[in-house]
Amino acid sequence: MQLAALFLVAMGAQQDTGEQFYKFKVGTTWEYDQIDPDGKSRSIVTVSKVEDAKVTLDSKDYRGEEKEPFKTDVTILSAKDGFLWIGGAEEGGMPPLPIYKFGSKKGDTWKHKLGEGEQSIEAEVSHLGTEEVQVPAGTFKDTTVVEVNLGEMGTLKISLAPNVGMIRFEMGEMMKLELTKFQPAK
Repeated sequence: MQLAALFLVAMGAQQDTGEQFYKFKVGTTWEYDQIDPDGKSRSIVTVSKVEDAKVTLDSKDYRGEEKEPFKTDVTILSAKDGFLWIGGAEEGGMPPLPIYKFGSKKGDTWKHKLGEGEQSIEAEVSHLGTEEVQVPAGTFKDTTVVEVNLGEMGTLKISLAPNVGMIRFEMGEMMKLELTKFQPAK
C-alpha cells in the first residue's frame, strides 16, 4: 500500500503542468493592495483571454479613492518549455520571466537571461518550498514560494496558491502586493 501511494505521488509530480497557478477562465478577478514608495494603491486584475497555455490578464491600478485607473497593464501568463512564465506583454512591459518550473520542489533553482546586450541580467529563481501564507483575502495552505534574484536590481519573492494563483509579490522593502479578494469566473 505504501509503495502504491509513493508511486501516485511520483506520477503526480511528473505530470505537474503548472495549471494550478495560471489556468483560469475569462472573467476571473483578483484584487490586490500594493504598498510602494509612492504610497498605497489597489490593483484589479481580470482574465480577458485564454488561448491554450496562454492567459492574458488586464490590470487596472487605482490610487487612494480614485475612480479612474492611473495605469492599465496587460500581462501574459503562459506555460511553455516546462515553465510558467509571467510578463511578455505585447508592448513594453517586463520581459518574460520563468517563475515556476513544473515538477520543481524545494531547493530547485533555475536561471534565465532577461533582456539583450549590455542591459541584460541573469535571473536565478529558487523554489523555497510550500508553506501556509496569510494575506488579507485569507490563509492559503500549500502555497508555493519562489524567490527571483535579479542581481543588483534586487530580489522578488512570489507566493503562488493552487487554484488561486499569485497571492503575494514582494520586492524587498520597496514593494509589496497582497491579494485582498479572489473571484473565480462562473
